Amino acid sequence: MDKEYQIAEAVNAARFVEVVRARAPRGFSEAVKQAAQANQLSTSEFIRAALAEKLQGASPQEREAAINV
Repeated sequence: MDKEYQIAEAVNAARFVEVVRARAPRGFSEAVKQAAQANQLSTSEFIRAALAEKLQGASPQEREAAINV
């Protein structure tokens, strides 16, 4: 891992304090990791972006929470 990536991850760890967990089918984590790499994002960034996109049709409170990621 390069130094810039480590610093960015440390900043994100301080900025994003809530932890979200979900069960998924076998192989899902690897698929998410590969998709994140293909988009030049960390796995966490990819998941936040995907969920924020999905929440666009949600209630105003849910949208606000998603947009403020």
